[in-house]
Amino acid sequence: MEPGGGRAKGRAFEQLVARQLREKFPHLVGIRRGLQFRDGAEAPDVVLPGYRIECKRCRRANIQRAMLQVIQDAKDANDPGIPCVSSQDDRSETLITFRFADWLNDQTTIHVDPEG
Repeated sequence: MEPGGGRAKGRAFEQLVARQLREKFPHLVGIRRGLQFRDGAEAPDVVLPGYRIECKRCRRANIQRAMLQVIQDAKDANDPGIPCVSSQDDRSETLITFRFADWLNDQTTIHVDPEG
């Protein structure tokens, strides 16, 4: 990989996540890539109201470490947003990871098929 290639890959992934969120939720204002000249405690990788998103794009993401990072960053910044990790390993699909309790608390509607 060329020098700075990992940063470029990470930046491109953050931009992709922000763009896809804006496309999916056009009514939400302020979805964007975070301010990357700040440290993680000051600004998330992607800004989405109500969430604190840490993005990881690498050969094999360490989800547990990334989750601990985003939880600590949220605590340091007094950010009430739900911490989550958007990750994509090489040649894999993108995943979003939440703590189970946060996911349960965020569910306003669960769609149940009455047919079974």
